[in-house]
Amino acid sequence: MGLLTGKVAIVTGAADGMGQGIARRFLGEGARVVATDVNAAGLAEFADDDRVATVVTDITADDAADTIVATALARFGRLDIVVNAAGVFQLLPLDDLDFAAWSRMWAINLEAPLLLCVAALPALKACGAGRIVNIASVSSSRARSGFGPYTMTKHALAGLTVSLAVEFGRYGITANSINPGTILTGITRPMMADPAWRRDLESQGVLNRVGTVDEIAAAALYLVGPNSGFTTGHALAVDGGFLVKYPERLVASGTDEA
Repeated sequence: MGLLTGKVAIVTGAADGMGQGIARRFLGEGARVVATDVNAAGLAEFADDDRVATVVTDITADDAADTIVATALARFGRLDIVVNAAGVFQLLPLDDLDFAAWSRMWAINLEAPLLLCVAALPALKACGAGRIVNIASVSSSRARSGFGPYTMTKHALAGLTVSLAVEFGRYGITANSINPGTILTGITRPMMADPAWRRDLESQGVLNRVGTVDEIAAAALYLVGPNSGFTTGHALAVDGGFLVKYPERLVASGTDEA
């Protein structure tokens, strides 16, 4: 018996990276999973698993949220867990903003999770112990040049998470977010091949390495599992100590700035 035996989970962004790792971990703990992504090829690994229903869709499409939830109910008869792991990142300077790119990032990183949670609420209320996990970012707590629009979407996702926790706790629903630091995924793996980038990424926290998809999946498992029933409205940093580390800076004088 796994920790999630009998549970049904929706995982967005399941074709790659953190979403894929979370879907795999949940399956390993006995869950049945609705794995959704716009990337059909990435979902192919789940095609022959009768514990998985795959939904190939752009999560910003008008009917995406309703379709995903309807698939869970039609295939498995219930819904217990929603994990919003799909997300996009793009450097967008605020003084020369590409509004089309900004709108796309906002739609994927915030509007789609909101609409999926709203569509899932009746089923999550019915199960009596619904779980929502949103994959945010350390950027929801820190700003960085060029990250402005991305940071805003993750701030807003954190706001959505705590709002869900407050409004729907009376139904036994918990809502939490995970704030990853730098995680080794398809996006960061090419950077790690460059020695300078590797040193920069590994030095951002206190553990002198980047995180793994499996470590994010383990955090998600805790937040949806049987041992986290009293944890809600929480932002769990899985960042190797990035948020607690005082920035190390070199200045011309050779002394540290206060």
